[in-house]
Amino acid sequence: ALIVGLQAAGPVRSLLAARPFVGLGKISYGVYLYHWPVFVLIDRETWDLPVGVVLLIKSSITLVVAVVSYSLVERPIRTASWMPPRRTLVAALAGTAVASIIAITVVPATTKYYGVDSAAAEQAAIDSGPVEPLVPLSPATTTVTSVTAGAGDAVPSTVLGAESSTTLPPVTTTTQLAVPPRPVRILVVGDSTAEATGAGLVAWAAANPQYAQVSVAAGPGCGLVLIGYLELTTGQRDTDAECGPYARDFVPAKAVELQPDVVMVMTTVWDVLDRRLTKDGPLLPATDPAVEAAMVASLGEFTDRLLALGVPRVVWVDGPVPLGSLVGGDDSQAQPARHATLHRAVASVAATRPAVRVVDLAAWLHDQPIGADRSARLDGVHWTGKAALQISAEFLGAALVQAALS
Repeated sequence: ALIVGLQAAGPVRSLLAARPFVGLGKISYGVYLYHWPVFVLIDRETWDLPVGVVLLIKSSITLVVAVVSYSLVERPIRTASWMPPRRTLVAALAGTAVASIIAITVVPATTKYYGVDSAAAEQAAIDSGPVEPLVPLSPATTTVTSVTAGAGDAVPSTVLGAESSTTLPPVTTTTQLAVPPRPVRILVVGDSTAEATGAGLVAWAAANPQYAQVSVAAGPGCGLVLIGYLELTTGQRDTDAECGPYARDFVPAKAVELQPDVVMVMTTVWDVLDRRLTKDGPLLPATDPAVEAAMVASLGEFTDRLLALGVPRVVWVDGPVPLGSLVGGDDSQAQPARHATLHRAVASVAATRPAVRVVDLAAWLHDQPIGADRSARLDGVHWTGKAALQISAEFLGAALVQAALS
């Protein structure tokens, strides 16, 4: 109707001939091109402003960027006499070819940048032979040595706390870590964040075999709350059907095989998504009390299964809130309230089980520069190998040894 109305003189043509509309038409391509990243980046801010004010801010920034682009980029290119058609075609084809090569070769190669180093995994692997049970360390009789992150690389070390409680006390990074009677056997399980974090523990244990032996048996792509259905871009996921085999079969089998002193459990983004508790039920946020109750039930069942196998200590690690993507779609997985709900569920599980501990990695990271460093979590979720090693050397390794001996 708009196009038809413009074909002859009339009110529509007169209206759109007004200078504001003509000016908007000139910069319309820039408005179309730039509005999306501007809107997304502004939406990431948590300003306490009315919706209309935020919309005005986003629109104003978009218009300013579009005007600048029109003046400095679009008009010079359109009116340039130094760029004949043939040269323009060659430049366009060359640019497209370079972009295609980068997309095909570089991007897939860097999609997964985290994971356990195979050489370190071999050095740090749990020796499942028979050993004496661990007993709490006596501060009066224990020797003390320093902890290193790798061959020749000294890092701050930690001291074990003598207090035993459900939630472990903070571990300082100003003293030294006591050597246990034998290396503590640590099995790391959970989602891909457990894999990324566990890679640092493996590297730390490989460089410090007197403290721990570490094996990672993660289930990337799976959370541990096996009640309900997730609505993913690929369709509805039955959490029990898809992730039950990992939680109910694979992890217990590994615990039986390796006989760990500690099973470290870490789960994050998959278990804070909206879910339906029944196949056709309402889609509920992770903060809903009914979902939190499902978390407690499912995580408790997972924990009880490990304890029934004779695992001496189950240590749940409260992971940090993801940083969120710089530009992207829904970042509900990076909402602190969702992770706070998951952490409460973990605390509820630990509160009624004396053999369970909670290590609050999120709280420790809150006071560390690495916690907000995007170069340490390139996708906002998973630690790089270097960052994971630093976390293990400065905090997590000692916290898990403390848990085994408390």
